[in-house]
Amino acid sequence: MTKSFLSAVTLHLILFMGCGDDDFSPDPPSVDAGQVTPEVLLCASETDYNRRCGVEGPTLNECVYEPESCLSSLFREDTFEVIYDCIENVECGSIEDCFIAEDAGFELSDAGRSFTESCLAKSSACGVSFSDDLCFSDPLTDEAFSDLRNCLEVGCEGVRGCMEEVWACPE
Repeated sequence: MTKSFLSAVTLHLILFMGCGDDDFSPDPPSVDAGQVTPEVLLCASETDYNRRCGVEGPTLNECVYEPESCLSSLFREDTFEVIYDCIENVECGSIEDCFIAEDAGFELSDAGRSFTESCLAKSSACGVSFSDDLCFSDPLTDEAFSDLRNCLEVGCEGVRGCMEEVWACPE
């Protein structure tokens, strides 16, 4: 990420954190450019989207400091800036588009393309036991796709649960 981009994100976070939202913890941590993690970046854009579009959701602190916040271990580093920019500019009701490579503007990896094809085939074979929306996880790392691909080897009834375990953060 460029220094100017990180500076803009830092300014955005400082302004956002100081907007008088009473849901923040008593002593919100200061966030400087060295602390702008993928989680902070995505949470800031998502909470800003929620505010702009009137969607209920967690505050910035709740999003960033949830124990479940481990996106940096699942998402490719090169997708965060693109997703952030997309969420900042997407029309209300279309935030899902920012996580689809073709719509957001990042490249789907070979592992992602292979997983999506295999997952759609498994979903078709299994019918209603798991939704094909689980097959579109475009910004993930190759390692995460590998873990998800392993889920396609279990019986139809176990695919969703297995995928949800991959999405859950390690304890």
